[in-house]
Amino acid sequence: MEKMLVIQPEKCTGCRPCELVCSFVKTVEFNPARSRISVFSFDKVGFSTPVVCQQCTNAACMLVCPVGAISRDEKTGAMVVDSGKCLRCKMCTIACPFGATIYDSIV
Repeated sequence: MEKMLVIQPEKCTGCRPCELVCSFVKTVEFNPARSRISVFSFDKVGFSTPVVCQQCTNAACMLVCPVGAISRDEKTGAMVVDSGKCLRCKMCTIACPFGATIYDSIV
């Protein structure tokens, strides 16, 4: 069974605990910078929305990676980064049209 993360932006209050929980689950550290989810707040209009990888069919992050460090897991369909191959060039973060690609300098 495939896992799916369902985001309901209309329910987001911008409180950000989702970032802490995600970072703890993925890295055993409460550090929002290492979370796979980011909350973008638009203070002037009073709107916040969580942003996660959209698992694009033609993923720009994968296409621009100069060393092929980003691939799609054949079993789950999820985008996967091979940290051993990654050059830390951040081209993937620039290419993502959703601003959902994270850069983890610790990996």
